[in-house]
Amino acid sequence: KAALTSRIFEMEQMALRAQMNPHFIFNSLNSIQQYVIDADVKGANRFITGFSRLIRKTLDHSSNDEISIQAEKEYICTYLELEQMRFENKFEYFFNIAADIDKNETCIPPMLLQPYVENAIRHGINNKKEGTGKIDITITIKDNNLICEITDNGIGRLASEKLKGNV
Repeated sequence: KAALTSRIFEMEQMALRAQMNPHFIFNSLNSIQQYVIDADVKGANRFITGFSRLIRKTLDHSSNDEISIQAEKEYICTYLELEQMRFENKFEYFFNIAADIDKNETCIPPMLLQPYVENAIRHGINNKKEGTGKIDITITIKDNNLICEITDNGIGRLASEKLKGNV
């Protein structure tokens, strides 16, 4: 039973890694197109460089069962830098890893945090009308468990769903 549960978890992780959100990819390509339309060659080059770095990291990490917290942090920061460009610095982010965690030796499944960070942007920050959005990513250890918290000051999922007319 434990082996089956473990295998199910592995398959779920593979499915998550295989689907670096198509919306993000589509939106990124649209952003590049907008830079081209605006004749902003430097902006387009900066975005393309970041986007290609993110795709490379996605491909590199997706073949691993685990990566270091440091590697995940670098991946998430690359993703967030692109999103900041795409949303014209509508938000800022903070990545905090507790001092008692060895960032290079402590490992987690790859791309574990990205879908949650994406949700914070998509459902929280994207529809925020006033002020700068803020995303906090905090990793701590409590009772020998690794705790990953992602918080934002956005409008939240319920308000976001109401805006879409789904609630």
